Amino acid sequence: MPEYTRSVFLNTLDGAQSREGLFIIGTTNYPQKIDPALINRAGRFDRAYEIPSPTVTVRQDYLRKLDIKGIFSDDQVKEMAKLSKGLSMSQLNELYMSVALNWHYDGKLDYEKRIEELTKQNSRTNKNKWEDDENSIGFNY
Repeated sequence: MPEYTRSVFLNTLDGAQSREGLFIIGTTNYPQKIDPALINRAGRFDRAYEIPSPTVTVRQDYLRKLDIKGIFSDDQVKEMAKLSKGLSMSQLNELYMSVALNWHYDGKLDYEKRIEELTKQNSRTNKNKWEDDENSIGFNY
């Protein structure tokens, strides 16, 4: 963030006006990159929560809940939960929706391929190489 923008942003968080009843929520996939000025001053962001990747049980339960049409067998849901280690809840949603759409249009349940794609996407993100992906959406400066 450019210095002039950073200064305005921090002053806004400090608040010249009352923010009673207002919650400001910030999220990041890169907590190590958070500017210390954001977290080391009371009143800017008072609490931090880490939301870890869901466990295999949570992934399995979530996939079952998504599968209201019952397109997956119990064994398939268990396998999907096992293979999807490290995926977030939103990625599990993407997994289910893309596989369900393929099933609807093509009659194929190719979840292994989609899990592999999402896992590769995670790997690029964890290595901070997402900007190099020609399929990514973002800003280039």
